[in-house]
Amino acid sequence: RFKGLTYKTLPDDLSRQFDDTFIQATIVDTDGSRHSLDSIYQIFERLNSGGTQLTAHEIRVALFAGPLIDYIEQLNKSDAWRELYGKKSKRLRDQELVLRIIALYVSAATYKRPLKGFLNDFVGDHRQADNLQTDLITERFLTTANLILDGPGASALRSRGRQVNAAITEAIFVGLMRRLDHGTTPDITAVQSAYESIQANEDMVFAVSRSTADEEQVRSRLEISTGAFARV
Repeated sequence: RFKGLTYKTLPDDLSRQFDDTFIQATIVDTDGSRHSLDSIYQIFERLNSGGTQLTAHEIRVALFAGPLIDYIEQLNKSDAWRELYGKKSKRLRDQELVLRIIALYVSAATYKRPLKGFLNDFVGDHRQADNLQTDLITERFLTTANLILDGPGASALRSRGRQVNAAITEAIFVGLMRRLDHGTTPDITAVQSAYESIQANEDMVFAVSRSTADEEQVRSRLEISTGAFARV
């Protein structure tokens, strides 16, 4: 019965009812600091219960928008990464994985669960990206993506199926990026050999399949991957 009506064309009784309706709103302000944004993140997350719930990274992109989020989005578009990951995630899970790789490459020593909090802290600390060596990170990330693509291939990021395994992916990327820090680039055969040794490691299998966000599991898989690539 309201089809085609506007506020101005509402019958008098309805316009009066509309005018007399009380709508309550609460404004939450922030000073832009990491701690205040983290508080807003927690409030938003608790209220995020109706309709389609946003993922952790969708909330993160909204609250921590800035140069770092833009930088991650650009890395996510890189050709080799797209071939490895596959089609873009509508829920930004590919962008979150890029963030995980960068955060662990830069700040693995400070990692503590929950993963969501670790990533929020990293984005908050580096929101403007002016305190990150983005040129270096870009070179390490893209070189690693191409080495994996030309070596073990896209299947290296997957475990028993088509879905990308985030734990495996971050371990392989961080381990190989650390290897590139030594100043030389291993050949494809060496990368393939290192990957096969990682894949055959029973501790790695455990570290990427159970309680993957635990500090010990993260430390274990990064050490295994780093050690394997350091030997080539």
